[in-house]
Amino acid sequence: MSFSVSLDTSKLDAIIKQLPGNRDKIVKAAAEHILGNARKKAPVDTGFLRNNSDMVRGDGYYNVEFYAEYAPYVELGTYKMYARPFLRTSVETERQNFINRLKKDLIK
Repeated sequence: MSFSVSLDTSKLDAIIKQLPGNRDKIVKAAAEHILGNARKKAPVDTGFLRNNSDMVRGDGYYNVEFYAEYAPYVELGTYKMYARPFLRTSVETERQNFINRLKKDLIK
């Protein structure tokens, strides 16, 4: 079981196919920043949550995955435990950087 977020560019594929660009480089950079920030923000007791995470490349996207079975409970909380979001906040932090990179680096 893993808890992950996917950076998917499928809606841009029609446009991107017509443009010479750096889509993969841009998406990879965003995924790297999200993973790095999420690792920094992940609560640490033993370090298992933070240390068992990775980026997995797909066709036009990267998944940022946390493999600890309890990752969703930490992120979203339960009725017994408050949420300690680390992944969503990292995605939100990266959102504007991703948009800026698309505008600046997509067409070169």
